[in-house]
Amino acid sequence: MIIFIGDLHGNVDALNQLACGLKLTDSLLSWSAVDTILVITGDVCDRGRDSASIYRKIMDWQTASPAFGSEVIFLVGNHEIMNISGYYYYNTPAETASYAFSGGESGEKAKRKAFAPGGWLFEWLARQRFIVRTGPFIAAHADFPAEFKYLSIDEIEENSRRLFYESAGGLTETDSLLWCRDARIGPPGYEAKLGRFLESNGASHWVCGHTPSLDGKIRSGYTGKYICVDTAMSFRPGNTSALVYDCGKILAAYPDGNGGLRYEAPVEL
Repeated sequence: MIIFIGDLHGNVDALNQLACGLKLTDSLLSWSAVDTILVITGDVCDRGRDSASIYRKIMDWQTASPAFGSEVIFLVGNHEIMNISGYYYYNTPAETASYAFSGGESGEKAKRKAFAPGGWLFEWLARQRFIVRTGPFIAAHADFPAEFKYLSIDEIEENSRRLFYESAGGLTETDSLLWCRDARIGPPGYEAKLGRFLESNGASHWVCGHTPSLDGKIRSGYTGKYICVDTAMSFRPGNTSALVYDCGKILAAYPDGNGGLRYEAPVEL
C-alpha cells in the first residue's frame, strides 16, 4: 500500500486522524503498519497550531517503520524553505509556540533556531527528499514544471538540494519544483510534456500538494497523470484527506463522520 498525505500546515489533529483511520499506527500513535509506504508532500509548518509535534512524529515513524517492512518519506516543501530562508509571513502564535519545548526559550526564537543550519529541524530536512518515485508514482511538493520534461528525477533532486543549501545562505533563487502551479493554468502542451517525463522516468502519475482545493477534495487531471493531494487541511477541520493506492486502485480517503474513513475517486480538475 502507498499513501500520500498533503500539506498539513500545523494540523496535527488531521495527521492523527489519518494515522488511526488508515491503520498506520496503534492507539498510541506508534507506527504499526506492515508493507506500507507513506509519503508526506511537505509544508508541515506555518498557518496551523502545532507543526513541531508533526515533525517529531514523522521522525519517530521514519525510525520505527523499517522494522515493519514499511517506509515513511518526507518531501521538502516551499514553506520549509521559506522558514529556512528567514521568511515567517505565515507563522501563527500557536504554531510558533509549539517549538518552545524547554529552557524558557520563546517559541519564535526556538523555531528560528530549529530551521537554521545546525538546528534539529534543518539537519533533519537536509536528509529528506525533494522528489521520489514509488510504485507508479513520482511525487514532489508542487506541480510538474514543464521545463523539466527532459530531466531525470536524480537531476531534479540534485538541483533542489543545491537550492536548499543556498536558501540557508541567504540566496533566493526559486526552486520551481516547490512552487510550480502549471497544472492549474494548463499551458499549451502541458499534458504531453508531463506524459513524456513520467514515461522516461518509469511512472504513470505525478502526485503533489502545494495548490489547495478549498472544498477539501483531492484533484486529478490530464487523464490521471496528475493528482494533487493538498486539500487545505489547515483551513477547515473537515478537509482532512489522504490518497491511497492499494491493489491497483487509486482512491481518496476522507473522514466518514463516524470516526472512520470513506473512499472515493479523486475529483476531476
